[in-house]
Amino acid sequence: MDRKETISYLLKKGILPTDDKIKELVEEDFKSASDVQSEQERKQDNNIQEQTQKEVIESRRIVEDIDTKIEVIRDYKSSAFKKFKLDDFPKLMRDRYEAIKSILLARQETEGCVSINKLNSTSGSAVIIAIISDILKLRTGTLKLDLEDLTGRVSGIIPIKNQEMIEKSKQLALDEVVAVKGSFSRGVLFINDIIWPDIPYVNREKCDEDVYVAFSGDLHIGSNTFLPKEFDKFLKWISGKSGNKTQRDIANKIKYVFIAGDLVDGVGIYPGQDKELTITDISKQYDKVAEYLSMIPNDKKILICPGNHDVGRIEEPQPALDKYMSAPVIELPNVISISNPAYLKIHKTKGFSGLNVLMYHGYSFDYFIDKIEYIRNSGGYESPDKLIEFLLRKRHLAPSHGSTLCLPLEEDPLVIRQVPDVVATGHIHKAKVSQYKGVLTIASSCWQKNTSFQDKMGLHADPCKVPILNLKTNSVRTLSFI
Repeated sequence: MDRKETISYLLKKGILPTDDKIKELVEEDFKSASDVQSEQERKQDNNIQEQTQKEVIESRRIVEDIDTKIEVIRDYKSSAFKKFKLDDFPKLMRDRYEAIKSILLARQETEGCVSINKLNSTSGSAVIIAIISDILKLRTGTLKLDLEDLTGRVSGIIPIKNQEMIEKSKQLALDEVVAVKGSFSRGVLFINDIIWPDIPYVNREKCDEDVYVAFSGDLHIGSNTFLPKEFDKFLKWISGKSGNKTQRDIANKIKYVFIAGDLVDGVGIYPGQDKELTITDISKQYDKVAEYLSMIPNDKKILICPGNHDVGRIEEPQPALDKYMSAPVIELPNVISISNPAYLKIHKTKGFSGLNVLMYHGYSFDYFIDKIEYIRNSGGYESPDKLIEFLLRKRHLAPSHGSTLCLPLEEDPLVIRQVPDVVATGHIHKAKVSQYKGVLTIASSCWQKNTSFQDKMGLHADPCKVPILNLKTNSVRTLSFI
C-alpha cells in the first residue's frame, strides 16, 4: 500500500493515522494485527523487510536537453520503510572506518601501518588508523585520546610539552577516522603526529562554452522574515528583465541554478515559530515556492535538495522532495529534485569533462561550530568556508555521531568518497566563496532576515547574495539583490 492507501485503511479501522502507525502497517510485526491484507500483500511485506539497508545508490541518472546535461552520480533513494535495530549502528561505523582507512592507506605517511592488536609486537614508532572514541583533557593540559579500530583499543597521549601537537589537536572531532603516529610503550601510544584523510589537489577544468551557474538556498518562504521584494528582484534579473547589459547577458547565459535546501520555513521547526509565519500551512508554502520558481525560464535547470525546514524526515541522508507535499515544485518542467546530500556532474561536453558538484544543506554545521575550538577561532558562523574545509579534511560531512541525525545504513552516505570540483552548501545563511586545494567551496546566502531563534543562536544572516560561477573562466562573482 502507498501512503494514501495506508491512511485510508487506518481511518476505516478507527485508528489515528500517525507516522508511527503508518510505518507499523508496512512492518512485519504489524502483519499479525492486519485482518484485511491478502496473502500476496503479506509476501510483499516480507520482501520489504528482507531488503538491504544499502540504499545509497550510484544511479547515473541523466537529464539532458539541447543546452544542458546533468548526471546524478550519487543520489539517495528510499525504497521502503525499514525497521532499524541498535546493531545496525556498528555496521555504519565499520563502513565509515573501512572507507576512510582505504583513503589513508594510499598516503605515504601511513606506510608500515599496523592494527591496534599488533602494537605489542612493535618496538619504537608505530602508525595506526583508528576512530577517535573519546577526547579527554587532563588537569595538566595533557590530552588523552581513546583510539579504536576493528581489532581493539588503545590510549593515545599528547603531552602538554608538545605544543605543536596540542594546537593541531584542536581540529580533532569525536568519531572521526585518522592515522596516528607515535611511540608505543607500556600499553600507551605517545602521539607525535596526526594525519587526516584530506583531499588531494584538484585541477578544475575550464569549459569551452560561456556558461554560468547560480548558487542559492534557504528561501524560507512562509516566514514573516522572508524578503519577497528582494527575491522578486533576483527572479526578474535571472529572467533577463532587469540589470545593465552585462548583468542581463550573464543572466541569459545561466543554465543551472542550485538551491541548497530550506525552500520553505516549515511548521513547528523551533519553539514559537507559529508566531513568525505568514503561511501556516506547509502545503501552501510549497505552492508559493512553485509560484516563485515558475518565473525562472525553462532553459535554466533548477536543482533542489531538501533542508531541515523542508517536509520529510530530518535524518540524513534525506531523500529528494516528493509529491506528497511539494508536488507543485517538483513538477515544474525545469526542476530536478535530488537528495541531501547528492553528488552530480553538470554540463559535460566533448571538450569538457563536466563540473562535479557535491551538494549538502549543512545541518551538521551547528554542531561543529559549537564543539570544535578550531572552527570557533576561525570565525564560526562568520566563516562557513573554514567549516567546509574542515569537513573536506575529514572526508566526511558529519564525522561526529550526533552532529546530525542519521540512519544506520550499511554504507555511510556522508563519507566524501569522490573529490568534487565544487561543494555547494547552505544552512548558515552566509554567502562565502573560497577555495581549498582547488575545490571551490560555496556557502549560499538566504532570502530571510534574522529570526528571533537565529538571534539566540548568534547567527547573523547575510541575505540576498547569489554567487555566480563562469564555467569558461572558473571565476566567481557575487551579486547582491538587497
